[in-house]
Amino acid sequence: MDNSGRRHHQHPPRHSYVEADADADDVIVNAVYIMSIGESPSSFNTQVMNGAAQALSEAGEGIISEAYAEGTVEGVASVVRSFPLSSNYSIFILAGGVFDVGVLSEVATLFIPENRLFFVVDTVVTNAPSNLQAIAFRQDEVAFLAGVTAGRVAMSRQRRVGMLAGIEVFPLKQFRNGFNNGVRYVCPECDVMGLYVDTFADDDNTGARSVDVMRKDGNLDVIFAAAGYTGSQAIVYAAQQHGIYVT
Repeated sequence: MDNSGRRHHQHPPRHSYVEADADADDVIVNAVYIMSIGESPSSFNTQVMNGAAQALSEAGEGIISEAYAEGTVEGVASVVRSFPLSSNYSIFILAGGVFDVGVLSEVATLFIPENRLFFVVDTVVTNAPSNLQAIAFRQDEVAFLAGVTAGRVAMSRQRRVGMLAGIEVFPLKQFRNGFNNGVRYVCPECDVMGLYVDTFADDDNTGARSVDVMRKDGNLDVIFAAAGYTGSQAIVYAAQQHGIYVT
């Protein structure tokens, strides 16, 4: 971590930094993952950081740094400007469920002249500027398989399944719908208790409290979570304290 509070994940360099007009194969490309101010580390953020670090490593160069920004155009833009282009910071990655895609489109447009590239993860952007790319996957398909697994476990037990989702945004709705459909595909008689929570950071022990809410009418057989750190804490609590299976 440097004096600015940023964290850098370094891979052994094979080249020194070079001027921008040098051969493209010799230019080091550095990336920044921008999270929302107040956001805690989560399994989602960790996977994004690890994936970006692996991509840079396989390319042979670069570092992935992390930073925090307010969810406004100026808030995000000021963070981008704090990573100088002269140091080859040209890729910026953000989470679509946290930052408004309209804000990100405006920010990306500001930096088209500098050839800065922006990637927004886990969402879809329409009419995006040329330097903004959305990265999405079929959350409902992944969650459907988790639901099938949960349903098969629950069908020989109490037939009670829980699903904890994060903030009620499109990707999390997809997770919840896919999971529900998967459970009912193999176990139509199963009850699926579902909750959305307003934090990915497990504020006030939200994960454990949510599990208890879903258990108020009887213990769960299986639980599935897509809620960042809140979800991680929920499934640990469910498994360790109540013997609930996790999918």
